[in-house]
Amino acid sequence: MLEYILYAVGGFVALCIGLVMYSLVPNPMGYFRMRRVFNTKLQEYLKVPLWRPMDGSFHEMQTDLIGFFKRQLDYGNLFGVIPLWYVFDPNLILTKPEDMKQVLFGDDLQYYRDNTCFYVMHMVLGKGIINVGGMEWRNQHRILYKAFAPDNLMYFRPAFAARARKMVDTFKAHAQSGEPIDLLKTMNEITLGVMIDTAFGNTLSHEEQSEMRHHLMYVIKQTTNFVHQVPLLRYIFADHTQLKRRLGEMHSLVETSLIRRREGKSFGEVCEVKRHMIDLIIEANHSESEDGYRMSDEVMRDNMISLMAAGTETTATAMTWTLYFLDKYPEVYRKVREENMNIDLEHLAEPGDLTKIVPYLTQVIQESMRMCSPLGNIPGRRPFKDMQVGDLVVPAHVPMLTFAHQIHHNPQIWDAPEEFRPERFAKDGEASRDRLRFQPFGTGRRYCLGKYMAMAEMQVVLSHMVRDLRFEYAGTAEGITPAFRPPTIQPRDGMPMHIKLA
Repeated sequence: MLEYILYAVGGFVALCIGLVMYSLVPNPMGYFRMRRVFNTKLQEYLKVPLWRPMDGSFHEMQTDLIGFFKRQLDYGNLFGVIPLWYVFDPNLILTKPEDMKQVLFGDDLQYYRDNTCFYVMHMVLGKGIINVGGMEWRNQHRILYKAFAPDNLMYFRPAFAARARKMVDTFKAHAQSGEPIDLLKTMNEITLGVMIDTAFGNTLSHEEQSEMRHHLMYVIKQTTNFVHQVPLLRYIFADHTQLKRRLGEMHSLVETSLIRRREGKSFGEVCEVKRHMIDLIIEANHSESEDGYRMSDEVMRDNMISLMAAGTETTATAMTWTLYFLDKYPEVYRKVREENMNIDLEHLAEPGDLTKIVPYLTQVIQESMRMCSPLGNIPGRRPFKDMQVGDLVVPAHVPMLTFAHQIHHNPQIWDAPEEFRPERFAKDGEASRDRLRFQPFGTGRRYCLGKYMAMAEMQVVLSHMVRDLRFEYAGTAEGITPAFRPPTIQPRDGMPMHIKLA
């Protein structure tokens, strides 16, 4: 009996020692690679602290994102990178536009993608385009680029408008209560509904669409649960079995939708979209190609789920920040509403350039995304071998990335970056000087293919909301604190808002 007790105590002590070592140096090889990053101009190596908390830089970025980058700014601009730990994975945030250009627009076959440091996100993305690299990425990109061409997105505008009208009616009814709402949570629910409508339409029943919503909201919430990152802890302190079960049920629903679409089965009209994302992807996948590459059903499934997961939270967050800034700057709100009252909202669901219909609202959306980017960072690119990037010698396998918030608030890139100026995005504004300075959807070869869809949804939905509603911030006098909630930058304590009739 004593022998078994000693084994149990020994095992517990070993576990504690392992967790302490993991906390001190969570990725020894990654740490030593970071120590080899060398600046040839300064003739010095990157300064990398040995100790990091178990969640890497997450806690600091979730509690004081602005302060985190301010503390790193001087050294980052001098050396050319800011060291960043994503849990156990060390990364380099590029700070110089010329280095970003080399990495983002250069030969993508020099790099590979590894998102395993975000365990849940990696599971959700599967074999989709965000997770893969090399020729597989090129082949998927060629097909999905056809599917999400701007002209095809015209089909989705009626769904955007229909959802917006229902949402406005709901908000009008709630306004009578005088109670505040958590705007970010509400916008997430609305945006997810739009995504499922436009993705699957009548290939899923109302009940199946509701299941998809519940599963996806659960999975998205788990992406920021740090416990899942540690193999042992994820089974002790998190319901990892439920996570895998829900993801499996999502897979089953998407696969069922694909089968029904091919067999011509449907459940009648459940939305106003004539063609859905699933139609566009299937058509693009079977179009002519020189090498005969076709995405498998598994790859199409993972791309559909990736699109919903990425498109829901980022778009909802961007609209939430835009409504916050409209309340914070009354003169901007006045100009947006003046423009809005001079248009016919029905035209927003018709073919045409929305930027020409609502030019000032578009500038406000873009400036809101500059102030608080919906996409925190572009996933890192890892070189297969040591390479020279500007003045830097970067060892093989060290991920290099750009962080939109750092770029958008860098005074070396933007004039008075802390001021809210929608005019930056006018035709000849400072935003037009360089495409690297504005990256809410990424840039380079691997920019977000859904950016045109996201912009169209925001233009249509916000136009309907501004026409009849006004939102007033109901939080503390100190205002909002931005926080990094991978992959988005969200208000740390939510976004409480009172709804008023305009």
